[in-house]
Amino acid sequence: MNMNETYSRGQAMELLRIRSTNAFKHLAKKHPEAFVLVKQGLSKFPRYDKDALDGFAKRRDSLKDQFHFA
Repeated sequence: MNMNETYSRGQAMELLRIRSTNAFKHLAKKHPEAFVLVKQGLSKFPRYDKDALDGFAKRRDSLKDQFHFA
């Protein structure tokens, strides 16, 4: 898996429009199926599977639109 198939934590937070690292960690703990960690060689920084996060973001946005959450 290469870098084009993953998101960094910052990119994932931007995709989900989350500003707080604590909120990101809480959401990742609540929905582990969407926050699939991918090992990136010797990198100490986590990388997240792009397809899983894109699907989660799309479902989350459609629910927000449906129920008019901010």
